[in-house]
Amino acid sequence: MAQQNFKRYAYGSDSSGVFAIRASTKVAGLQTTTPALAAPGVPTVRTGRGNRGYGVRPRYLRLSRTAGTAPNEKVYYDKLPIFLVADVATMRALTTVTLDGVVWNVVGYVPESIR
Repeated sequence: MAQQNFKRYAYGSDSSGVFAIRASTKVAGLQTTTPALAAPGVPTVRTGRGNRGYGVRPRYLRLSRTAGTAPNEKVYYDKLPIFLVADVATMRALTTVTLDGVVWNVVGYVPESIR
């Protein structure tokens, strides 16, 4: 697997201001609006933990793709965070997303949550 460059980008919350989100440059390139880098010391949203933790969980698109042929098909799932509130409507209208040359189907949208 190729090494990915991760950076801290600005994530615009629905109601709580601006946070940082750690994402690869490939994911940042899929955003409708080019995201800005986050300022040092800005709190980070929770992207990889379960639903029971405290903090801000970002809004994201749920993605799926099928690999293999029957009877050995396997379904893979992933999520694509949406950094800015202004991009939500545009990105929710997508039906497919290409990431690293692989086409993913958009199967749902999960809104931001704060706990």
